[in-house]
Amino acid sequence: MKLKVGDKAPDFEAEDDEGKRVKLSDFQGKS
Repeated sequence: MKLKVGDKAPDFEAEDDEGKRVKLSDFQGKS
């Protein structure tokens, strides 16, 4: 999948360093 500048990143899920599942969308609007 190719993204261009300004494209919305697709949501995905991964494990953090403690094994907890997190999604990209969990961080939407946070900086």
